[in-house]
Amino acid sequence: MKRRGEHKLRWFRIPKENSVQPKAGKYSDWKEIIAIECKHQCIYCALSESRFGGIRNFHVEHYRPKSKTKFAHLINDIKNLFLACSICNTFKGNDWPAEPKRDLSNISYPNPSRIDYSELFTYIDSCGEIKGKYIASKYLVEKLFLNRPQLILERRYFNLKYCFENYQNYYDKIETILEKFNTSRQLEYLKEYIKLFNELSKIITQLDKLPPYSIRDITKRKN
Repeated sequence: MKRRGEHKLRWFRIPKENSVQPKAGKYSDWKEIIAIECKHQCIYCALSESRFGGIRNFHVEHYRPKSKTKFAHLINDIKNLFLACSICNTFKGNDWPAEPKRDLSNISYPNPSRIDYSELFTYIDSCGEIKGKYIASKYLVEKLFLNRPQLILERRYFNLKYCFENYQNYYDKIETILEKFNTSRQLEYLKEYIKLFNELSKIITQLDKLPPYSIRDITKRKN
């Protein structure tokens, strides 16, 4: 069972070595293919299509920017194409400070097809923010504003829901538990479940009331 204080990050490695180059069309025609490869979520912030207005609010992301002359040959290379939400895609733009090092010790964008982004960050349970473990991932957090308010609430919701579902297996037997309520461990689980339920309810309420992204949230910031 997942215990309180543990967490789950929503990123994963995208195995582009399995990608098949389409025989017709160009990158803009392959959005649905790319969305499936990326499990319908942004490769940078992990926000899913279902939580951000659907696929129309997501872009085909050129990992190595198409506007850079040296990457012109990769414009329609399926292995260079990913899915990004419009916010992260706007923040990244044509930014490409350097090729990422193996140890991620430089300012760069780690390749989502080579590394699981969950390994790049530490989740701060008390506030829902993430911190980069490496120079490269610290840069991602700052450059792409990965601690914007909406993402913090999404992470808190996701982790509480994940924890809540694990406790559900125990709570499903609540009638039996109440009849035999004679151990401190049972009481501990019941109290934890109630606490999680209340916190999850509050976050759902916050998400429902959250206004659209503010100008500050979607405005590209100066380095």
